[in-house]
Amino acid sequence: MHKNTLVASNKPASAAKTRRSARRKKARAVLDRPSLPPGWRTSDDDEIGLRRWRGQTEVVAVSVLESNEPFFGTFRVPSASGASYDVEIRSLQAFANSCGCIDHHVNGLGTCKHIESAIAGLARRGARAFRQAASAGSRRIEVFLDRRGAAAPAILWPANGSDTDVEAARRWLEAHLEPDGASICDPKRIEALIAAWNEAPLSVRRTVRVSGGCVGRVDFWCRQNFRGHRDRVFAWFCTGEADGLGSSLIHRSLRHNGFHGY
Repeated sequence: MHKNTLVASNKPASAAKTRRSARRKKARAVLDRPSLPPGWRTSDDDEIGLRRWRGQTEVVAVSVLESNEPFFGTFRVPSASGASYDVEIRSLQAFANSCGCIDHHVNGLGTCKHIESAIAGLARRGARAFRQAASAGSRRIEVFLDRRGAAAPAILWPANGSDTDVEAARRWLEAHLEPDGASICDPKRIEALIAAWNEAPLSVRRTVRVSGGCVGRVDFWCRQNFRGHRDRVFAWFCTGEADGLGSSLIHRSLRHNGFHGY
C-alpha cells in the first residue's frame, strides 16, 4: 500500500547543527510540558493536554495509509517503545477518533498521544486547509467504537447527507441499524454489518467505513458469549446450522475457545 509521510525526521545536516537542534527541541519540550496537579487529582482536560504535548514532542513521523483520504483516513504512528499503531481520524474537532494503543482503550478520553500526533501533523499541512477540513467533516459514514467514557458503538453521519453515494449507502446500512434507524448497539447487528460490508458494492465500501475497533469488540463479545458453550458452537460448525449467527462469528469463536485445528 502506498504510504506518504506527514511529519518526517530532520534532513541530513552537520553533526554539530543536529546536536544543537536536538538540545533546543528538548529544552523547549520541557518548558512547554503542561503543569499537572499532584497525585491523581488531574482532570480530563489535564490528561488530554498531556497527551497533546506528548503527541507533538515524542512522535517524529506519521505515515498515510489511505492516500485518497488526506484528512479523514487511517494513519500509522510509531511509538517510543518501537511499536506502531494505526490511527483512524474521523473528526478534527470531536474526540471521536480511534487508535489501537492500550491507553486509548482504557483512558475514557477518546484520544491518546498517537491520535494527537496525527492531528498535529495534519494541522502542519496548512491552517487554511485544516480549518476547511474541520468544518466540512468526514465525507464517509463512520461506524466506530466511541471510547469516551464506557466504550459503545456509534455512527458519525457526514454533513453532506444529500450526496448520492451517501444516500445509497444509508439505505444499504438501514438493514443493520437499531429500530431508531440511527444507531447500532447489538453485537449481532455489528457482526452482520461487518460480514455484509465485505460483500457490499465498491461504492458502499468507499462511503461506509467500519472501524477496526468494532471488529475487535465483536471478537471480545464472542469470547464472552461462548465461554462454556464449546460443544454447542462445535455442533453448529459441524452441521453448518449457525442458528442465525454468521459463519465468520462461528470461526472466530472456535479459535478463541481452543479449536485451532479444524
